[in-house]
Amino acid sequence: MRRHSAILLSIFAILSLTTTLSTAGASEKASSSGTVIGSFFEGPANIGYIPPLSGVVILTRVLSSGRNDVVKVKVGATGDFSVRVVPGTWTVKGTTTQLKNDQGGPRTCPAGKPIVVTAGRRSRVSVICIDL
Repeated sequence: MRRHSAILLSIFAILSLTTTLSTAGASEKASSSGTVIGSFFEGPANIGYIPPLSGVVILTRVLSSGRNDVVKVKVGATGDFSVRVVPGTWTVKGTTTQLKNDQGGPRTCPAGKPIVVTAGRRSRVSVICIDL
């Protein structure tokens, strides 16, 4: 019986340590990233109703090595999206099949300017496709 109790205590200690390490890693990751919150819609914005667009929003951060960090976010029918990324300056663009480019394929529309993401903070961006 005593050995059985010792084994259970050992298992409990290992599970507690694993949970603590997992939680520490998650909070460390959360505090070392920022959140980008945005909307993807069709413009111009002065028409009263602004139709949301679904598709994919792509965030790109150019690294000093010349390589890129790329994060893709699927955007649903509401046009709203949210994603956690590492701090830095990100360019943002959206691609939708609801609007077509000159060749009849999906339209890609850039956000107005890059966004700066800070750890632990929220950054807001709007991606507007002007339908000409």
